This record gives sequence, structure tokens and C-alpha cells, in this order.
Amino acid sequence: MDILLILCYLSQWAGTATRFITLLNTLSKRINIALIITERPSPEVFTELQNKVSKIFIIPSKNDTNKNTILHKPIKLIQEIILLTVNILKLRHTFKYDVIYVIPPMQNILASLISSIFTRKPVIVELHTHIFSNIKDKLLRSTISLVEYMFLQKANGVIVNSPIFKKHLIVNRNVDSEKILIVPNFVDTQLFDPRTVKYSKHLLRYKYETIVTYISFLKEEEDPFTIIKAAKIVLQECPSVFFVIVGSGPLEYSVKRMIKKFDLEDKILFLGQIPHLEIPSILKSTHIFVATRKNTTSTKFATPIKILEAMAMEIPVITTSLPPIEKLFGDVAIMIPAGDYISLAREIIKLVKNEDLRKKIGRDSRKAILKYKPENIGRNLHDFLKQITRVCQ
Repeated sequence: MDILLILCYLSQWAGTATRFITLLNTLSKRINIALIITERPSPEVFTELQNKVSKIFIIPSKNDTNKNTILHKPIKLIQEIILLTVNILKLRHTFKYDVIYVIPPMQNILASLISSIFTRKPVIVELHTHIFSNIKDKLLRSTISLVEYMFLQKANGVIVNSPIFKKHLIVNRNVDSEKILIVPNFVDTQLFDPRTVKYSKHLLRYKYETIVTYISFLKEEEDPFTIIKAAKIVLQECPSVFFVIVGSGPLEYSVKRMIKKFDLEDKILFLGQIPHLEIPSILKSTHIFVATRKNTTSTKFATPIKILEAMAMEIPVITTSLPPIEKLFGDVAIMIPAGDYISLAREIIKLVKNEDLRKKIGRDSRKAILKYKPENIGRNLHDFLKQITRVCQ
């Protein structure tokens, strides 16, 4: 089977793409994957992808990946859809793909569906939440919602990562249940193995302190400010604690400004965006992992991969109580209400003072993650793609 994987913004969607590629690479069957991206990744990421896919096609894009193209540059959006469509059609001569697998944003999906009219190849859309969830303008939100409804009807298959979102699409978006496959998030437990991973070079100087880490794309839904507010409280009672923030995004300047405003520059290390291959070593140096999120349309359906990665490294996780996370890991992760920095501080202090509890939760967390074997998930995904391809022939 030959698959064309459409991925625009690698900085935001690298984890999703890597997950898909890794799943299919667990199988012994011959599967060729060609990847389309619109921004050149770092050398480390590019090398990692080259080792996992057959071909990589880079289509230059002038759009700012930290802005919502739909809202800020509608003309650019149309141009990008046309450019992407033309390139997908051109690729038929160099890569004979059987199926188009597409990951948001919307221009990817629309270009793929337009291309499928000419290529007659099935389109599979991976969707973790609604594409309009971050748009506040009511008219624009309604328009994008209608577009989403239309492409969900036209797509040959839809991949989601939680039963909650599947049920939502069936009930509220009228999607045929036979078209939807649940592919739960998983972790490469060999890459994220606390027994083999080395400590991070970035954090060696803090090895005698209790390290609390937050990793995320810094946007409103990920709520990066709650951990900073909690840090202020924690440090009053536990001054030996050290905080680490990893990630970049639209709120990066605001996060740095709040750290400075709270006079925490000596106690919070801001690392910015780092290659995914360095995440295991960051987690190896971590004692407590925090993954706060706001309770919004975009977060109530998704299960962040960062939580699973921390759990695989035997780190206790404190996270926001949201349906998909609570359903899967409510018995091992520590849940707090959205935006409740006082509860977050209290739970951090409890774990800082109780090393035995930290280790027990960490061990239980890794056991919970090991239930999700990538080879089984990959087999289900491959069978689903094969079935869709056969039906559409």
C-alpha cells in the first residue's frame, strides 16, 4: 500500500504525523509513505522523518504558522489550497499513491478532497477536535462549521483518538459510524524508557532539585499561565523546587512576561521549542509533570500525547480533569479543575514532600501505558485503510 500523508505545519503536527508513521512501521507489510510539508523542519526532525518515510516533498508557504490563516489571511488560505491541490495532482507521476491521509488544518483537508475528484483516490481525515474550535467570531465559526460538516460527509474515512469524539461526530455531525476508526494515542515505550534514557544536558545543573516540567505548544487552550501562578505558591513552601517550561507558540512572549512579573526567572527555566528526540531526556530529569488545559471545545475530545510520554517515563502526572483523560487515566493521573492553580500548587507540594508516592504513581502510570501496544493499533489502522481502498476501487 502506498500512502500520501498531507501535513502542513510540522511545528504543530509533528507528533501526530510521527504517530501515524510509527504505527504503520510496526507492521511487516510493505507500506510506502510520502510526506508533504509546507515548512522545512530542523535538521534533527528532517533526518528522523527521512528514516521513516519513502519521500518528503516540501512546498514553500509564506503563512505564519502561529496565526489562524482562516481568520487573518483568507486570500492566502485560498492560494495555499490551490498550491497544495496542484502539487498533490503532480505527485501522481512520481509517487503512485493508493490513499490520501490528511491531517489539519483546513487547507490540507480541502486540497485533499479537491484532488480526490481528479485522482479518484480515497481521502482519510485525522481529526482530534473541531477545526472551528479556536475561532471566536460567530459568523466565521458558523461558516467553518458548515465546511467541516461537508468534508466529514465527503471523506471516505475519519480517524479519531477517543470514543467520546467518535460518538460526538455520529450524533452531532451525522457521520456514518462505519467511516470512523478510533486510533488511541500511544507511546514508543522503547524510546520513552526510564531504564535506558540519559539525563538532559539542559538540566544537569539542577539535578539536586525537584524538577516540575510543563511541555506544550503555547496557546490559549493549553493554559500555560496556571503553572506559573502555581509555582509562586509552591516556592513559598518548597524553595528547592525548580520549574521547566518547554515549547513555543503564540503565547510565548506573554509566558516570559508573566515569569518576569512574578520574579521567577531564577526558578523557572524556559527552554522554548526543542526537538522531539530530546523530550525523553527532559522527562528523565523530571520528577513531576504538569499538563494543564482549559475546558474548551478543542480540549474536551483530545488526549495529549505529552501526558502519555510522561507516564511512560514513570513520572506522576497532574492534569486537568477532562473527559478523555479522565476516562483513560483517571485512576493513575492526578486530576484538578481547569484553571485551578491553588489545587495544582497543593498537589505539587504533596508530591514534592512524598517521594514514595511519586515513585508509586510513576510505576502505575507506566503499567497503564503498556496496555496500548502500537503493533495492535497499527494493524487495526492498516486494515481500515485497506478496507477503504478496496471499497473505493
